[in-house]
This record gives sequence, C-alpha cells and structure tokens, in this order.
Amino acid sequence: MSTARSGSCADEHLDDGRAHQHGLAQRGHRPGPGSKHQPQQQKDRAMQRDLPLPIAAYFAIHGRSSAGLDDLFAQDAVVKDEGHSYQGIAAIARWMDESSAKYDFTTRPVATETVDGATVVTCHVTGNFPGSPVDLRYRFQIDRDKIASLEIVP
Repeated sequence: MSTARSGSCADEHLDDGRAHQHGLAQRGHRPGPGSKHQPQQQKDRAMQRDLPLPIAAYFAIHGRSSAGLDDLFAQDAVVKDEGHSYQGIAAIARWMDESSAKYDFTTRPVATETVDGATVVTCHVTGNFPGSPVDLRYRFQIDRDKIASLEIVP
C-alpha cells in the first residue's frame, strides 16, 4: 500500500501561508501550549517549510481530495504507485480519489533529501491498509514549479 493521506499532523504543516498560493485552505486543529505533540509538530512544520511548494501542497491535500491537482501537477505528469502508472491529471485524480475512498490513512514526512535532481521525501504512513504502519519514499521531479513525476516506493 503506497498511498498516504494527510491527517491531523499534515494539516498543520503549511502554517506559513504557502498552501494558500495554490488555493488550498488549511484545516486541522492546533494544539495548545503544553501539548505533548507540540515538539513533533514543530519539527513537522519545519520540514514542510523546507519542501518545494508543489510538494508541500501535495502533502496538504493527498488523501483528501483531488481538487486543485492541475495547480500542482503538470498536464502530462506521471505517478507510479504499487506497480501501476497514472499519466495526466484525470488519471492522477482517479488514483487519488480511489485511494482515499479505499483506505483511511495518515502520512507524516520524516526525512527529505535530494537524489539525482529529485526530491525524495520519506513518510511514516499509518492506516487501515495491509502492512500498516510503513515508511514510504515519495520521489518527486519538479519542472516549472509543478510536479512532473512522482514515484512512491517502500
């Protein structure tokens, strides 16, 4: 299972307003002072701010809705997940909608690196899918401020 959904942790990642540049509204709760999750959430926000804008915006909507994908993905973008390829906005939207309908899951970016010009984000994914929890690598290629390709692998 290589799909992941933004849950309460990911909802809080884009508090610097960058998600709004892609027309994405922030959702989720903000823990108050003294919350036991506050240090982890601060790390999560810092990591999210370091991601290129289309990648940060992708994690803000992934698993919720395919609305706004044409702001994030190039028209001929390709997503590879679980041995399947999805090319073009319509196919990627179907993949996202089917994944979010089939599974309830959360994703939390835990590491990022640049490999051969691609941004690779390692995420801890938990949910109601076989093999949960799992760490997955999301390999993004960006072209002209849009996601040109995404490959999700264990």
